[in-house]
Amino acid sequence: MYLKNLSTEINKEGNHITVEYSMNEKKGTCKYIEKPSMSKIQPGVHLLLMEVGMSDIIEEINKISPLKDDDLLTLQMEIREDSLNRIILWEGQGLQK
Repeated sequence: MYLKNLSTEINKEGNHITVEYSMNEKKGTCKYIEKPSMSKIQPGVHLLLMEVGMSDIIEEINKISPLKDDDLLTLQMEIREDSLNRIILWEGQGLQK
């Protein structure tokens, strides 16, 4: 809803993955770390969100379409879901560097 028109770039360094959003020369990031599963039943790697720096992007969204207090929780969840989905899609397409 809020993030559909933003440009994104994904970078991976070691076990750290960064999703960088761009909008009208403003930038924001969501940083994840890959952690191996501790479960023998469900082995694999989990993505753990470590840092979100989206204040400039949120400010820009607010300029275009003023946000209400209720919108902030929705936007926060959208940021988390969107960034994770972009990483999953990126990894599924074999785009890792």
